[in-house]
Amino acid sequence: MGVRALIDTCAFHSCILLSLLKRLKLESRVIPVSQKKRLFTADGKAMKVLGTVELTLDIQVVQIPVTCCVLSCLQHDMILGITQGRALFSQITLIIFIVEPPKLQ
Repeated sequence: MGVRALIDTCAFHSCILLSLLKRLKLESRVIPVSQKKRLFTADGKAMKVLGTVELTLDIQVVQIPVTCCVLSCLQHDMILGITQGRALFSQITLIIFIVEPPKLQ
């Protein structure tokens, strides 16, 4: 199952939705954390961390180990923070295609 993730080079932690872990049948791998553990969004809102999970991401031919904070609410299924983002970009060349818009007739 492919998962779309946001690579956020300004995030210090990687995060994943609990609902995604349930769909992947990986919720049993979640390690609970203190009730007081929180992360903060860019605009300062607190998010309660439910636990952490160790995953291995398969991106093209590269496998990257990642520790994710598990959250119940997130705008993306997964956010890869600065550490994993740097590892990703140092090991993979991204190819971007620029498509010309159709000519108006």
